[in-house]
Amino acid sequence: PVVHPPVATSKPIDYSNKDVLLIRLDNIGAIEYGFGKGTDQRLTRLTNSDTARFGTIIKELITGKSGYEIIVKGNNDAKYENFKRVIDALKANNLFKFQMITEKD
Repeated sequence: PVVHPPVATSKPIDYSNKDVLLIRLDNIGAIEYGFGKGTDQRLTRLTNSDTARFGTIIKELITGKSGYEIIVKGNNDAKYENFKRVIDALKANNLFKFQMITEKD
């Protein structure tokens, strides 16, 4: 059978007044993360020494919080291994629903 992916929307969603766990993947291999209002928040760069404990970092960010959105933001040049790191960290915290936002570069 042929499987058709969901249709992507180009209409932006307004997250400015929503609590957001934001994870950003850039095209040079960096992962940045933060928790706050909207998608224009200050992010912390994941260091090489923190890579192994990224799941714990996510847990610390979300502990005691509810009703937040999870957004993974990146561009077409983001490295697959970093995307996998993000997915693994989310899975480690039983977080399976998130929004993907692409950046124009």
